[in-house]
This record gives sequence, structure tokens and C-alpha cells, in this order.
Amino acid sequence: MPVFKKDVGWIPWALRLPSLLVFVFFDLALVCCLIALSVRSSQHDGFATIGGQDVTSLGINWNLGLLWTTLPVLVFRMLGLYWEWITSPIFQRQPYVDLLKDGGAPAAKSVLLDYLAVPLLWRWWTASKNKHFLVGACSFLTLVMSIVVSALSARLFAVKTVVTGADIPVLFNTTFDAAALNASINWVPVLDTVSAINVYHGNALPWTDEQYAFQPYLVQGSVVTGSNVTASTNAYSAYLNCSVLSDFRLEFNDPKLKMTASDRGCDIAQDFDVSESQQVYFKTSSEIGCSAAAWYSRLVFTAATYSSDSPTRVNATTVLSCITSYRVTTGDLVTTAPRNSMTTSPTVTSFQPWTLDNARPTLWRVFEQNIISPATLNAQQTIWSTSAFGTLVLYLAQQLGGNQYLSPDVLQRAVPEVFSSVYLTAVAKHAFVPLRVPTEITGEMSQLTQRLFTVYWVAYVIIVILLLSMCVVLVAIAHVYTNATVLEEEPAGLLAYAALLSKSPLMDFAAGLRAQGNKQVVKTAAKSAWKDSRWGEIGKTGGGGWVIGRLE
Repeated sequence: MPVFKKDVGWIPWALRLPSLLVFVFFDLALVCCLIALSVRSSQHDGFATIGGQDVTSLGINWNLGLLWTTLPVLVFRMLGLYWEWITSPIFQRQPYVDLLKDGGAPAAKSVLLDYLAVPLLWRWWTASKNKHFLVGACSFLTLVMSIVVSALSARLFAVKTVVTGADIPVLFNTTFDAAALNASINWVPVLDTVSAINVYHGNALPWTDEQYAFQPYLVQGSVVTGSNVTASTNAYSAYLNCSVLSDFRLEFNDPKLKMTASDRGCDIAQDFDVSESQQVYFKTSSEIGCSAAAWYSRLVFTAATYSSDSPTRVNATTVLSCITSYRVTTGDLVTTAPRNSMTTSPTVTSFQPWTLDNARPTLWRVFEQNIISPATLNAQQTIWSTSAFGTLVLYLAQQLGGNQYLSPDVLQRAVPEVFSSVYLTAVAKHAFVPLRVPTEITGEMSQLTQRLFTVYWVAYVIIVILLLSMCVVLVAIAHVYTNATVLEEEPAGLLAYAALLSKSPLMDFAAGLRAQGNKQVVKTAAKSAWKDSRWGEIGKTGGGGWVIGRLE
């Protein structure tokens, strides 16, 4: 066990206990800081939020360049400078320590050795060969602190975009009233809206998507533009389950054509006029007399083209019989806040359903009959004459199938899409009525936020290096105060070296080599057998200083 000595000779300021303990304190503080930032970063999606960035006219982001890149480099570079300040005297002191060891030390490891003259890149290797392990460790860590830590610290922190959330009150001031879908509704504007959205690709109505009409709500409090608000709400939708019938009967009684068939337990029938002045027929009708076992009702669509050669005056006939269904779905609706919430409704982003109810609205019969009641004439030279609902279907079918718009496959896609759109449009426009007492629930506001993260592997590497440095400093404390040196003062300047060599035979040896014409005394001695001679203290001067001489 090392024994601390009272008189170990001259100790430079950098190796005195307060200086070394200050390094240990800052080193340990940085280790704790990195660990704390890493833990917070992993538990809280980063440890700091990055606000608005200050961008100059040249496009330079000073916050990005200085705050979390340059600052860590500056901190660790200052620590590196402190490290170099305390390790440099260790390099300088080691040869003078060996001179006071029992038996002295070879000249190559003492009077010929100056670690500060050895390049830093391989100083650690030279020290290891001389078994000066403290010098080797300090040299190696100096390289690591200067190169590895300085380089990695620039990437110690990184910005990442994450989703952050907070609770926010949500107010429902309307409720769904099924009785509002009644005969008083003017269906022409509803169908026009569906045409604008589905046929001409206009924007969806507020609080709707391609499938649902959602119960609207108001967000209480401040909402950041572009943030998402998630709240539990009801979504209203309607669907068709269409079947292409093959077993149907056509009876022509000029000018009437009658179609009769049976679909899944429900009898259906249609009749319409046929004449050579009209090329395309698309008859729409509603059958509301089906039994409960046959799902109550049918929407029936018959498509055909005129043919004077056919006994029924039509050919290429397609009959679709569609079962209607209605749903109220409860789920989590995600909307995106607009720039101006006072004039613009939020944008529906997504909907996650979790319960649904297949109950039919109170006036479903009125709805199914009225949506096919408005009639329109085709603007393209009366190619067809059908209801406004049928016109919507045919226009959409033309977009989906081109010239094959009357094919069964195309109609099976177009008819359900138009029906669903008509229902959700009617609900969005007419079915939500004001509440006397608004209902408040708690929603969640989430937004994309730039957060500052610790790059974990970089932090771990730096922590290991800092811990190693701290351990080396603790070893250095023990080494300095248990190993005496022949130095009585800082070896600064020729006078200090002259005083150190007072009465030393080393002066005569150097003078002899110089007298032989050797201009490089140290190199000459290092190449001779003299380098293996042992040197140490051989006595003391009158003033109490050590006399350095050859021991053998």
C-alpha cells in the first residue's frame, strides 16, 4: 500500500491536490449530466423542445449551428485543456522520480529521458516500454480527449421530430337528430354537393371523409396550427350491399317495359317507358315493403340500351338490387387544426372505430324514397333520362369505366359510392341540431415537435472516457504524494537546470562529450552503452539539494 510522504520535492500547481480535485469534480459533474440527459431523453422523447429557429438572410440557422453542436465541443475542449495542463507535469516529473528510487534508474529512463520531447502520438508507447504506466495512460487519454471526445461531442445531441400530446377540453354543442332527415329536405342541393365532391373532385364537406359524417365538436383553449386533436365522437354512415340479378323477367307492353325479380327473399318490380328517341336507360326505384328477414328494403337499378331488334326493345340489361344498411360508429376522430379556427373547420385526418350500431334511422323509408325522386335531363342531347341520383351514378360510372360505364362491375362500384356520399352529405348538412346544454369531454392535442435527444452511443463512449480519466487522476494523486522527486523547484530555464546539476558528475560527462566535438550530446550518449548506466542521488549539497551521480 502506498505511503504518503511529507517531503516529495517540488509539486507543480497542476499536480497539487486542489487542482486535481477540481478536475475530478468537473469530470464527475459531466458524467452525471450525461447520464441524466440520457435518462430524460429516453423517458420523455428528448430532454428539450426546440423552438423557432433564427434564420438569417443568408439562410444560416445560428441556433442549429451554435447551441447543441458547438457548445458541447467547447465544454469538452475546455476539459481537454485542463487535462493537458495537469498531465504535462506528470510527463515532465517522471524521470526525476526514478532518480530517487532505490538503485536509481538507467540513464535511458532518467537523465536521457524527456517525455515532452517525445511526440504525443507515440508517447504512450514509449512510456509503456519504460514501464511508466501512469505516463502511458495519461498520454493515451490525452490523444483520446483531443481527437475522439472533441469529434464525437459535436454529435452528442441531435434533433428529432416527435409527437407530443396534452389533454384539452372538447365541447359538443350539436347532436344527431334522425328525424331531421325528413321530407322537407330539398335533395337537389344535396345531390349537387355530392356531384361536386365525387364527380368533379371538390373538397369534402367539413367534418366528413369519404365514408363518415362526424358529430362536430369545438376545441376549448388555444390550439397550435397544424396540431392534431383526438376526441371520441360518433360517425354516421350508410352502405349498399348490391347483387347483380340474372334471374329477372322483362315484359314489354308498348311503351312500357316492366321488370320483375326476387332478391334474397324480397320481390321487386320496375316499369318505365322505352322509345327509340332515348338510347340509354337507367331506372332507379325504392322497394320498402321487404320483411325484416329480407332486410326491410331494396334500392333497385336497371340499366339497358335501346334495341329495335329486341322484342323488349332493350338489350345489355343489368339489374342491381341493393340492400341498405345504416351505422352509427363510435371511435376516436383525429382532426388537424386550421390556420384560422374562427373561419375554417378542422381537417379530418383519420378515424379509429371501436363500437358500432346498425340501427336504422327513424325516417329511413322517407330517405330512401326521396333521394331518387328528383329527376334531371342529361345535358348531352338527352342521351339518357333518369333521376338526379341516377345521373350522378352514370357520371361517376363514366369516370370509372369509360365507354363500359353500363357494365355490371362498374355499376356495382358507382352505385354504393353515390349512396354513401348522399347519406353522409345529408347528415352533415341537416341532421346535427343544437344542444341546449353542450357536452364537454376531454380530448388530446398532439403535434409534431422538434425535440433535442442525446445520441446514446456517443454519450456512453464519452462517459467511459471521462470515468477512465477520473480514475487516472486519482492514481496520479496517489503517485504524486507517494513518490519523491529530486526537483526542488520548477525546472524552468537554464539556471534551474544548472542548480539541479550542482556538484553532479553529469556536468563533467557532458563537458567531455562536447570537448570530443559532439554537438548532439544526448543523441551520442543514447547510442552508446552509457545509456544503460544507472544514475541516482549520491548525496546532498550544502543547501540540502540532491546530488545526481552515476551509481555504477
